[in-house]
Amino acid sequence: MVCITAEILAAECGHTFQTSKQPWDRTDLHLLTSLAVGHLDDAWNLPPDNNHQYVTEHLEEDFFSSSYREDPSTIWDEFFDDKLNCQYSNENSRTYQNLVAASLKRLVVYHAIANSDQISDDEQQQFFLTIHFITSSDHFLRHLVTLFDCDLSNTNYQPINANDQSEMRKNIINLIKKWITYHGLFIGRRTLKSIERFLIRINNDPKHTSLKKWIEAILQSLPSLTYGAKKGNSSTPENPEIKNPLIMFKPSLNILGPEPLEVARQITLIYQEKFATIHSLEFIIALSNRKPTIKTPTLSDFFLFSQSITSLFAETFVNTEPKEQQNAYARIIEIIKCLFDLLNLDAVACLTQLMLRPDICTIGRATEQQKQLLLDLWKKTGENDKNEPKPTEYETIIDKNFNEWKSGIPNMSAELKRADKKTRHLPDFVNGLINWEKVRNLSQRCIVLYRFQNQFYNFYTIPQIRKIILKGPTMSGKDIEDKIEEQARILKEKDDE
Repeated sequence: MVCITAEILAAECGHTFQTSKQPWDRTDLHLLTSLAVGHLDDAWNLPPDNNHQYVTEHLEEDFFSSSYREDPSTIWDEFFDDKLNCQYSNENSRTYQNLVAASLKRLVVYHAIANSDQISDDEQQQFFLTIHFITSSDHFLRHLVTLFDCDLSNTNYQPINANDQSEMRKNIINLIKKWITYHGLFIGRRTLKSIERFLIRINNDPKHTSLKKWIEAILQSLPSLTYGAKKGNSSTPENPEIKNPLIMFKPSLNILGPEPLEVARQITLIYQEKFATIHSLEFIIALSNRKPTIKTPTLSDFFLFSQSITSLFAETFVNTEPKEQQNAYARIIEIIKCLFDLLNLDAVACLTQLMLRPDICTIGRATEQQKQLLLDLWKKTGENDKNEPKPTEYETIIDKNFNEWKSGIPNMSAELKRADKKTRHLPDFVNGLINWEKVRNLSQRCIVLYRFQNQFYNFYTIPQIRKIILKGPTMSGKDIEDKIEEQARILKEKDDE
């Protein structure tokens, strides 16, 4: 219908429907008229219709989880026989730490009945991060519910001692509390709804009055869950670094206009937002394959943003007046130094590689001192530490800030490159049991990334700078490269003369 209306309008007014050189998102007034939208209106911002009810659709995290399943009703076999379906690196020390292969039911039993002396909080959190990799969170919950209900009527086992039963139920409720507190909405809304129904059922049962206060505390926390274990910031954000406020209102404002520190802060805030949305399952899949795959869409989007930032700086640099390009080069170096101080190592890696390119160095008249500074920063991003002694500078920086619970954005390209190749080739199952040794190796790095996801930076958002960053480059990658090549060629020819 829209096409017919547009053709009629074009015929009646005698004008072409659309100028051929216009990009698709910048069509002329004739197309807007054909859509019955005024030239000052936003064609994509449609007001709500009072006669329709719009439902917010959420991504269901559990849809992407592993399809592996085990019958929850047979979990009592593992519960009553601690030697069933498990293999250890040391048979003389049959502990969780020495477990190398196990059934899913064995893993559930371990976490459901273990105390903090047997399984540490870190080990438990690693398990939470790997649930989607070994099964679905909903299926994991079904095993916990089976253990909690203690229905042995259809089995050959005798009822559990009342005291042991009570202790196990407390452990299960505590495990669920830790799980949802640590992983939040990443668990999946469907599973969280099942958890809520399960807790309400227990809360209404007079037999479980001793658990009431813990259950009510969990139920109260469910509506306010976020993705991940967000801790927030109680301190006041640092004041923005804007020495000349008037510059923020210039129509010609670009990424090199504001103070380098504030540009670095705004870039890092957006990086953090994108980094925080990556599911732990995507980290594990990418670390296992040592690269992003079709199963890691959010991580791939994170890499695309890094490319956009690189292209934005490249475009801004080559569009700078030739007489100012040397100053622009120095300005970008200042921004990179601020990004490094903020521990945004992913952005530092992308921008140092850009500014170390021979053609960019030629255009910016880079000095040897500037090149050496960039090389030193690039080395600290872990991009070229293959032959470096362990721990490398990158690993030392990451581990130090991890242990101090500081904010940071690891260089994800380096993280994937440094993933153990041997782990990748390990089988997922050993003699029909989950290869827990492989899963554990992957989760050990995942827990580092997850902590950085949840340690947010405490800066004010500056809309003018943020808009420039999110808008990205206006030129295509090929046009930017052509312009860089042309400018470098002209300067080289002048130098040769």
